Amino acid sequence: MFESDINMVIGAIMELFAQMGNPPPLQANQLGPMITTYCGNGNWHMRGNSNYFNCGVNIRPNTPGPFGQKGHLSRQDGENVAVWFEQQYAQYRAKVLDTRGTKWNYTMVIGLYAFNFHMEIG
Repeated sequence: MFESDINMVIGAIMELFAQMGNPPPLQANQLGPMITTYCGNGNWHMRGNSNYFNCGVNIRPNTPGPFGQKGHLSRQDGENVAVWFEQQYAQYRAKVLDTRGTKWNYTMVIGLYAFNFHMEIG
């Protein structure tokens, strides 16, 4: 886990949503190439018959954090991002999952694909 800034998190969500495109052809459990923007990073993952774009915030501009580690926000900042996210992407059924624990997933559905932005909160 590494500390994140609310503006960097919002920037990462916006950039990655704009940059993710459609999933490349993938086999089950295969990962697509990593996409890195100024604020965030992510890649497509084929799980079963479904495509997911899993992503998170960078540790520094243009630099993903260590594999498996998530950015961290305070609970208040996490809630503020949740309100913004659900309003900004309402047409994609935007929702924040696991808000009672520390691992939050800001998720939305775009057509047949899911966008999952992972954070540590609290």
